[in-house]
Amino acid sequence: MTSRSAVSRGIGLAEALRLVEQIHQAGWDASGWPAVIDRIAASMNANATVLFDRDPSNGAVRLSHRCGVHDSDWRAYENHYARIDVRMEPAFRLPPGTAITDTSGLDSAAYRSSVIYNEFYAPLGAQHMAAAVVNRRPDCDAMISFMRGGHAGVFDDTESEFLQLLLGHIGRALRTHEMLLQVRGARSGILGALEQNRMAAVLLGAGARIIDRTTLAGALLDAKDPRNPIRCSAGILHVRERAGHAWLHSRLTAPADLEAAESVWRIRTASLAPWELRIHRIPEPLRALLDLGGPIESRSVALLTIHDAAAGMRDADALAVLYGVTRSEARCAALLAAGRSSASIAAELGVSLHTVRTHLKRAMQKIGVHTQSQLVHRVLTGVAPREG
Repeated sequence: MTSRSAVSRGIGLAEALRLVEQIHQAGWDASGWPAVIDRIAASMNANATVLFDRDPSNGAVRLSHRCGVHDSDWRAYENHYARIDVRMEPAFRLPPGTAITDTSGLDSAAYRSSVIYNEFYAPLGAQHMAAAVVNRRPDCDAMISFMRGGHAGVFDDTESEFLQLLLGHIGRALRTHEMLLQVRGARSGILGALEQNRMAAVLLGAGARIIDRTTLAGALLDAKDPRNPIRCSAGILHVRERAGHAWLHSRLTAPADLEAAESVWRIRTASLAPWELRIHRIPEPLRALLDLGGPIESRSVALLTIHDAAAGMRDADALAVLYGVTRSEARCAALLAAGRSSASIAAELGVSLHTVRTHLKRAMQKIGVHTQSQLVHRVLTGVAPREG
């Protein structure tokens, strides 16, 4: 909790609370970090502020965000001085979120006589410093550093307390950003597999909110062609047929229906071929990775694929994503759907006939069909054949 005693000389309590909110917003939208760093620098009365990653194995650094540091100065630090920065070891011996200054947590005399101080910081007018590790990870550590001139005086206890209050929030915002990168990587895997198969697909959240989409789906959504089966309005996907739109929303609000055989909607348009919209459940643990505790409006509900009724989905990556089978199982199913026999599949994949039969059996179990002909039907159409 933010207290009045933890507020810096240059910032009031209300503004400190707004700054904390701004920090967390930057975790979700990285474009907000420059403004956050500027504001933190101003609140700390710092001439320069740098947020960077450091590889603990070799001391190499990588810039994240900076304020008041010229390109040439950062390059000099990155290429040479980072590895001889005497502030690093004391900072990294402390728990994340603990600040050091040139008068606290650091041997002041050793710092003043160091090469980095006399060759780098002092000539830049950065006689006083404060720094802290924000996050610690096996491969790299995130660190924030503040510098200011001698006329401004040392960073005092009030400023150190204020900085330590912010460090916890900065750390959580950086972890949020890392989480989002994981999510985008998972989404990229899903949509990339479908993209390779030239499929139009949209990752949907509650209320048909568009979370992500393939290039082809984007072309359908962005075009003003009335023959297109879908459109986008204020970030929401709309099916042009009213009945189809009702079907989509009923499936999104009743997740159990995503397992139903009729989770497909055919749309006849002015184009030569009819379109099909297919709703797919996102298999676990992929959905857990996509959500990762993010805001409710960004949580995935289902994947919608849009293609013409004759289109077959034979790409193994796409099959693995949509049906939750392994890549080996998907490759066997895709080759079977292409008309190959089990023996020829075994020869092509370099595995035994028994292995192919096992993969096909497991694929049938996961997809929910009972025979190889039903498996082929599911692969080619995306729809389970009706019993009887």
